[in-house]
Amino acid sequence: MNVKDMQIRKSDGIGPKTFQILKDNNINTIFDLINIFPTRYLNFMETGLEQDNVFIKCTVFTLPKMTFVKKNLSYMTFDVTYKDRIVRVTIFNRNYLEYKIKENQVIYVTGKFEANRNNIIASNIYFSLKEDSFEPVYDFNQIPSKTLKKIINNVLDKYSIYIHEELPEYLLKRYNLPDIYTAYKYIHNPSSELEYQLAYKRFKYEEFLTFELKLQYIRQINRTSLKTPKKWDINVIRDFIKTIPFELTDSQKEVSNEIYKDLKSNYPMNRLVQGDVGSGKTIVAALAIYAVALDNYEVCFMAPTEILAYQHYENLSNLFKDTKIRIEVLTSSIKGKTRKELLDKIKNHEVDVIIGTHALFTDDIIYDNLGLVITDEQHRFGVKQRQALREKGFNPDVLYLTATPIPRTLAISLFGDMDSSIIKQMPNGRKKVKTKVVLEDNLDACLSFLSNELDNGHQAYVISPLIEESDKMDLHDVYKTYDLLKEKLPNYKMEILHGKMKQTEKDEIMNRFKNKEFNLLISTTVIEVGIDNPNATVMMIFNAERFGLSQLHQLRGRVGRSNLESFCFLITDDTDKARLKIIEETTDGFKLAEEDLKLRGPGDFFGLRQSGVPKFKFGDLIQDYRVLENAKNDAYDLVFNIGLDRYVYLKDKVNKEINSIKD
Repeated sequence: MNVKDMQIRKSDGIGPKTFQILKDNNINTIFDLINIFPTRYLNFMETGLEQDNVFIKCTVFTLPKMTFVKKNLSYMTFDVTYKDRIVRVTIFNRNYLEYKIKENQVIYVTGKFEANRNNIIASNIYFSLKEDSFEPVYDFNQIPSKTLKKIINNVLDKYSIYIHEELPEYLLKRYNLPDIYTAYKYIHNPSSELEYQLAYKRFKYEEFLTFELKLQYIRQINRTSLKTPKKWDINVIRDFIKTIPFELTDSQKEVSNEIYKDLKSNYPMNRLVQGDVGSGKTIVAALAIYAVALDNYEVCFMAPTEILAYQHYENLSNLFKDTKIRIEVLTSSIKGKTRKELLDKIKNHEVDVIIGTHALFTDDIIYDNLGLVITDEQHRFGVKQRQALREKGFNPDVLYLTATPIPRTLAISLFGDMDSSIIKQMPNGRKKVKTKVVLEDNLDACLSFLSNELDNGHQAYVISPLIEESDKMDLHDVYKTYDLLKEKLPNYKMEILHGKMKQTEKDEIMNRFKNKEFNLLISTTVIEVGIDNPNATVMMIFNAERFGLSQLHQLRGRVGRSNLESFCFLITDDTDKARLKIIEETTDGFKLAEEDLKLRGPGDFFGLRQSGVPKFKFGDLIQDYRVLENAKNDAYDLVFNIGLDRYVYLKDKVNKEINSIKD
């Protein structure tokens, strides 16, 4: 028997009303009950009256006096002696205390001390306490903390033999962690601060370990899933490399060799390739595509947006123009007869590379011999989505690309189920984008510089955080920005682009911009990922303080796509420019990513609350980085070296986690 399977009962000292409240809050088992953790602790250690929030042991000097202000609002006042002074105590809506407080009685008062009025606004009054103890506070719906503590401690004692330890003993010893029963006792009934800290340390580590075990277990499953190794003539690859109009960097060669090693192995590739903006991930992907196509497999290339899908189509078509590689685009915008004809071509293997969005994985698409799946900017997809990619082929190799440098902390938690490569070098001839933080008061000087760049035949992006004006925020929207620039720079052609436009309209605007039909593209962050125009040399971002550092870095990467000197202006009315100065001073995407993670937290790191970022109950991805890294290393060791079969309860726990992903 296990507390996870044992239903709570009224015989466990739970009254009918409390029992129903627990049930209504989905607390059904003893395990559910003991995992209602305190949200905070009251520290019953005397503070004196030298601070705002106080806890004192005192003696009642005068009997309480009740005052009724209106219905449901009353307060009680009385005096106490504390050391050598008399202090007034006021407490609201505690009528029942009037007859419990007696003269010369020793009580404990906690609350806020108003020194100028010599008055404590009490939050609680206690009549008996173990001094220097810690009282748990449960913010649980309709059940007082005192009642809940009593119930939980009762079931902890009653069912202690059914609370099974899931962590291996050697890990408990390695990190000086309490066993599971002791941890529950410490967290619900600590006698010192050290005890509940030890308990939280244990639950934090266990939470991280369970998550990392899930990732490593999936990794093991993928590694034990056999596939037919890919084969190709390396001389044909070398001849193709000679046709590329630039020389590969050492870093691109190194990452390509890692990918080729995976393609030739007996188990499917599951590799993440990180590369800063402009580092050349597309050519690395192209080399993988060519090798797989030479062995008569299909390649599926998924992009997060249709604009980026068509750009990949254009870039790869140029790279493969002198080969027999057949490339098509499939998005949700392609419908009717055109879609049906394309699906037939895919089914009959009349296409080698299919580029598109999520539409590539709908049920009506049948691939003849899918051998490689590539996803771009894949941080938008979680573990569940990554597993689903494999279902379109028989254990295809999977390659993930991202231009968002991912801090090590996030990489461990998000992508621990895959191998990782980093393209560290930038291509030769690529100049750094000069970045400057500009206060909005100095906008005219900035626009004068922009005008000079446009007069030299170059183009520029201007970014606004909003599509339309908002009543809640005084920010630049694309239409307000358009009107401003039309007034300030009347001699230049400009267009607006934003995410609410139809795909055909967005594509037409982007194509006209690339063809130099107008000078300024005024846009939202829809151009953040992947849009490529070598002639654009200026990026101007209004309300820059509203964006994360990584997002600003992504936007900056839209310029500097050639050997032309390029510039990025961060326009802000925020006089505290310290955060923006970080991006002004460095072009290192990984350094910026680490800073961004510290400043914004994991949930907002990618500029959106995306589902891939795990939410932990105890652990913090930033502050508890070392605990997370230890958990990852221990999980790898347990799965690949020791074997989870030795730890039944832990294996069952991990299997349930994996089944929840499948469901």
